[in-house]
Amino acid sequence: GMTTINLIFEDNPRFVLAEYLSYEVYRRSGVPTEHSEHIRISLDGYQLGYHLLVEQPNRNFLRRHKRDDSGNLYKILWYKQGVVDQHEKKTNLHTEHDDIVNLVSLLDNTENEEQWEIIKRHFNVEEVINCFAVNLCISNWDGFFNNYFTYHDIGGSGKWEIYPWDEDKTWGYYDGGSSASDLYDMPLTFGMSENTLSEAKSERGGFSGWGRPDQPSWWRPPGYFSGPLLSNPQFRERFLIRLKEITATVYTESVFLHIIDDMAKRLVPEVRLRAEENGQDVDVAMERLRDD
Repeated sequence: GMTTINLIFEDNPRFVLAEYLSYEVYRRSGVPTEHSEHIRISLDGYQLGYHLLVEQPNRNFLRRHKRDDSGNLYKILWYKQGVVDQHEKKTNLHTEHDDIVNLVSLLDNTENEEQWEIIKRHFNVEEVINCFAVNLCISNWDGFFNNYFTYHDIGGSGKWEIYPWDEDKTWGYYDGGSSASDLYDMPLTFGMSENTLSEAKSERGGFSGWGRPDQPSWWRPPGYFSGPLLSNPQFRERFLIRLKEITATVYTESVFLHIIDDMAKRLVPEVRLRAEENGQDVDVAMERLRDD
């Protein structure tokens, strides 16, 4: 029933394991999530080995999750600058970006109770909280200002939601990082605005604000949504309560060690096949799977 799929095998096999597992946490936490599974591909009789299949967020994705497919769907782009350029429109391409521009302006120019009323009016608060909470659980350092789609139900509730995307560098991995898993030390304040409104706005998006000497290398500036929402006292209180719930009922060893083990068992013959087809040492490939 999907209209567009992505078939991925990264240069680092760990990424196609982490991405699959990440979507599983979002799904179990109540976030509309892309379908994902590992599949075996052959091309003209030549075995390409296992790949990760990920559903593309589009109108069909919205319909599958019982959302109105006439709404506005945007993909956030980290390498652009400014509200309009960073929100790549995926539906209703004939219309402008007025809704996202107006929303960001409202968030940027209000605080506390006034801002909380705007958040309640314009966001599916429960869904957005779930998404941010999972980001923190799986050390998704890239997912507060980047790596998500945002959807505006313009014809119905008028609410905005966030859908995860590109979850390969999660579960303790970051660019240039070691095996020390220091992402487990991500602060509970990650993703929120740290400074005054004007300073926070100047650090968002693109490369601005990266590489600060007083921050670890995985630090990133807040996002257009994460900054003001996670900084809002009323939103933050509910976010912390939900985060505690997820870490007690969903993101636990009793739940996910079984999921990880089952995934590994399914992939054992696929890792062997890929190694044999590529003339690689099967034992080395199997050890890599165990390590990952």
